[in-house]
Amino acid sequence: MTVTEVRKLKRVVVKEELVALTQDVRMAILLNQMIYWSERVKDAKSYLMEERQRKENEDKEERTSGWIYKKASELVEETMLGISETTVHRLLDKLIQHDWLDVRTNPLYGWDRTKQYRVNLLQIEEDLHTLGYSLQGYLFEQSNAQTELVKTQPESSNMQSDNSNHRNESSGIQHERAIPEITSEITTREDNEKVEQETHIDTHSTQAQQSEYMIQTIEDRYIQLRGKGLYLSAKDMTDMYEICNSDISHEQVIEWMEQCFANYQPRYTGDRIASFAYVKQYILQQAYVQKSRQDAKTNAQSITIHTKPRTKTSYPTHKERLPEWFDEHKQECENKQQTESAPKKYSKLEAEMKKKYKSRSEKGRKG
Repeated sequence: MTVTEVRKLKRVVVKEELVALTQDVRMAILLNQMIYWSERVKDAKSYLMEERQRKENEDKEERTSGWIYKKASELVEETMLGISETTVHRLLDKLIQHDWLDVRTNPLYGWDRTKQYRVNLLQIEEDLHTLGYSLQGYLFEQSNAQTELVKTQPESSNMQSDNSNHRNESSGIQHERAIPEITSEITTREDNEKVEQETHIDTHSTQAQQSEYMIQTIEDRYIQLRGKGLYLSAKDMTDMYEICNSDISHEQVIEWMEQCFANYQPRYTGDRIASFAYVKQYILQQAYVQKSRQDAKTNAQSITIHTKPRTKTSYPTHKERLPEWFDEHKQECENKQQTESAPKKYSKLEAEMKKKYKSRSEKGRKG
């Protein structure tokens, strides 16, 4: 009897309070999905602490934590709304206009075109309070000293599977290609434990920070594409560091890693890429093929330059200078030819005259 692996299914939750807030079921589902992922970013604790400080300081704190890397294509697949990516962008823009979402581009890599989003919990709670609702799972406590934001419980109503963010990379045609961030599962605590905020990545980041960011994004992207588990083995980390320390660019590593998962053909039910070693070999192979093509192209161009075919105009047009004795010899030959041809010419004329004279003589005799 064969054991069939149970496929994990996705879940989408519609919350009454968010429908009342957005007046659109699709916007409510997208906003709830963003809230779901904001609880699972690696800096979730810092994010909650930052929101608390923003409330205390009247929203003057810089928003550095809780940013989510999401593509429209990923949201289409996760929410199962059956809408286009253009519609997703339009709905997200409406959420941004109401200040329920913040948006920015990658502050470190200009070539990364993926939009980064951050849920504005304070604005959502304030608008819900106006409508007579509260944000499920969060408690906004009022006191004389301060207003505190506390995460009361992990969001269980979403029932999201670990596989919900797994991408169908075979579609391949997307209006943008960039680095999405995979966010690890985090269980938040309800105490007031002090959390050291993560260093804000800006355009003046050091090389060490850039290298760490590169490794982290590659690690997260691999976990996301793998669609199973949230941690890497020691061997996976070693292979990943080798790739990061190679001459292959960050953007190229991400692209080839996505191609690796998209082109993988399962041999049987449940077969999948189980380790980063497989991805590493694929990336190195692609790098070798690319370099070989570039070398061949360079060599071909070099050969073309050094063996440029001659055209008619490329032949030398000047005459070779001949020695003086050659001209003298040539003149002697011409004179000799004229001398030899002269007697023949005269003998022919003489024969013709004799012939005419003989003809006249015969006519005179007959007459």
